[in-house]
Amino acid sequence: MSTPPDPAAAPRSGGSARAEILRRVEAARPTSPVAVSRDYDEADGPAGADLIDLLVDRLEDYRATVRRCAPADLPAALATVLAGASTVVLPPGVPASWLSPAAHGAGSANEAGSANEGGSANKGGSANDIGTANDIGTANEAGTADDIGPPNEAGTADDIGPPNEAGATNEAGATNEAGTADDVGSANDGGPAFVRDGDPALLTVTDLDAPGVAVVTGCAVAVAETGTLILDAAPDQGRRLLTLVPDHHICVVRADQIVARLPAALRRLADPTRPLTMISGPSATSDIELNRVEGVHGPRHLNVVIVG
Repeated sequence: MSTPPDPAAAPRSGGSARAEILRRVEAARPTSPVAVSRDYDEADGPAGADLIDLLVDRLEDYRATVRRCAPADLPAALATVLAGASTVVLPPGVPASWLSPAAHGAGSANEAGSANEGGSANKGGSANDIGTANDIGTANEAGTADDIGPPNEAGTADDIGPPNEAGATNEAGATNEAGTADDVGSANDGGPAFVRDGDPALLTVTDLDAPGVAVVTGCAVAVAETGTLILDAAPDQGRRLLTLVPDHHICVVRADQIVARLPAALRRLADPTRPLTMISGPSATSDIELNRVEGVHGPRHLNVVIVG
């Protein structure tokens, strides 16, 4: 078997700087497979309250807003954080128990009743319910025209009742009554409208980029040492689009989801092949003059609610 030529020994023609650089790169390239050490440091750091304090410190250093609460107080904490939003997007798997009681049964704008709920004009009876001229009798039936009686004898329009007396077309229930995303709350509550992604259709970039839109998600795991939230597209986190486009992201983190370092976080993932989104504070960058600009690559505002 012939021996392959040594790249370092084979001169490149041209004598240019480019040729010399490529020659050196080829000469430095190993000729046999390189063994990469996978002996990572798997020791975790602090635990308990110290671990939570470390995560809070890192998140606040990134200018995220952090709120801590007990599990029973989560609906009230989210209601406070969402006070300024006009629309709240929920991934399909966000538990209903996260939301405030007022948001659960309020329903959509139609559930309270549409403008026609008092009754449609025809519910009380159409103009023909009074009777046509032939219902009373034709001129030949009883005798003279006077036998029929005055035109209003069968009843005036007021005998039937006002147009809205019977009930509106929406009386049996508006479309949203059976249960749509609006069942968790409507704009008429004085709070935001809640929309669940995929019910009935997936939200578009235009939907998510509208002013006043906020998204509430869970997370897969949180890394205290780096202040990083890891989302893996689980049902309570949804599609990556949901947390990259809106201007405001609220992430709920359970205390038992917090680990100290990244190796421990990766071991926690249910399926490492899922697309991962790693979030360390609100989106921020800086221009050439080092002026900080927020919201360019993702949400401008990040609220983290730590439960437990």
